[in-house]
Amino acid sequence: MSRKSVFLLAATVVMLYFSIILFMLSPLHGAKSIVTGSIYMDYGLKAHGFPAENMTDGSVLIVKTHGVPPLDSESYKFHSAVLLIRNPRDAILADYNRLYKGHIGTAPKYVFKKRSPNSKISDWAAHVYQQLRDWEGLHYKWLSQFPGAIHIVFYEVLVRETRKELNKILQFLNYTVSEEDMNCAMLNKEGIYRRKKKFQDFDPYTKDMYKGLDKIRQRILRLINVYQKKNNVTFVGLKGYL
Repeated sequence: MSRKSVFLLAATVVMLYFSIILFMLSPLHGAKSIVTGSIYMDYGLKAHGFPAENMTDGSVLIVKTHGVPPLDSESYKFHSAVLLIRNPRDAILADYNRLYKGHIGTAPKYVFKKRSPNSKISDWAAHVYQQLRDWEGLHYKWLSQFPGAIHIVFYEVLVRETRKELNKILQFLNYTVSEEDMNCAMLNKEGIYRRKKKFQDFDPYTKDMYKGLDKIRQRILRLINVYQKKNNVTFVGLKGYL
C-alpha cells in the first residue's frame, strides 16, 4: 500500500482523552507540516495546538476517533489503524473528570457520591458499569471486525517509552521523520492538556468495580493474544499492561 493511498484511523478508548496527535511537530502553515486529524471538531483543541481538528483527508498523517471501526464498504477509506489502549481503571476515571471539569480539571469528591433521582446507585457507579461495557465492546469490535492491519500501542508504555513507541508507530505508518523532528516531538510531548492528580489519597472504585475491571481486562487480553497469533504479530507491553 502506498503512503498516499493509505488513511489510518487512530482508535482510542472512548473515554481516553489523551492526545492522539502524536506527531504534531510543526503548524499546518509551516514549510514542513506533520499533523494528524480528527473526526471531531473541538474548537478548544483547535485553538490550542491541534490545527487539524475535523480533517480526515490525505493532508493529515493519521485520523483520531474514539469510536468503533467504520464498516460501511462504500464510504470506507481507512485501511489500517493504530489502536491506543489505556487501562480501563484510569480511562474511566479520566472521563468522569472530563465530564465535570473538562480536559485538564479534576472532579470534586462529592460528585462520586451524587445520585440522580429514582436511581438506586450513584451516578459514578452507573458511569463505571456503562463504561466497562463500552470499553470492552469498543476493543472487541476493533480486534474482531476491523479488516485492516492494526498496530496496538499501550498508553502506559507510550508514556514511559515515548520515543521508542513513536518510532514503532512511524514504522507502521511507513513514514520517516528527521532526528530534529523527533527531538521536537519529545520536547513538546505533554503540551497543555495534562490533568493534575489532585486527590492522591482518593480511590473511588469499590471491590465490585475492581472485579468488573479485572474481568474485562482479562477478556480483552485473551482477544489480543488471539489477534497476535492469527496475524503473526507481537505487541510489546501486553503482559505488563493486563
